[in-house]
Amino acid sequence: MAEKTSPPRKGLTAAPKTIRAEMAKTRAALEKKLGELKSRFSIADPASEKRIPTMATKKSSRGAAAKKKPAAKKSQAVQAVKKTAGVYAKKAKKVLGEMLTGAAVGAVQGAADAVASDKKKKTKSK
Repeated sequence: MAEKTSPPRKGLTAAPKTIRAEMAKTRAALEKKLGELKSRFSIADPASEKRIPTMATKKSSRGAAAKKKPAAKKSQAVQAVKKTAGVYAKKAKKVLGEMLTGAAVGAVQGAADAVASDKKKKTKSK
């Protein structure tokens, strides 16, 4: 049996090629807008971008009655940078500690060798 084509519905008189072309244009426009939104809300390198205040700043109140507000939560990007820096700081501290320990052991070993060689010289000269 052959399939029958139904007559076009009201309002759907455009050819399939035309509809596909319009869909491609719409998809491209949406991708462009989505890219713009992503670029606005993503932070590539928080240290390289300078924040621009978007609201008016409050004048500081005078006198001792002025209370400080607690610090606002930092963005996830800033927290990630600090966490990474903390990891590297801990690693550097550990490596430097091991290095200084090795240097101290070497200094003690050298001093012990010097004392031992002095004792050998004294015992030989007697």
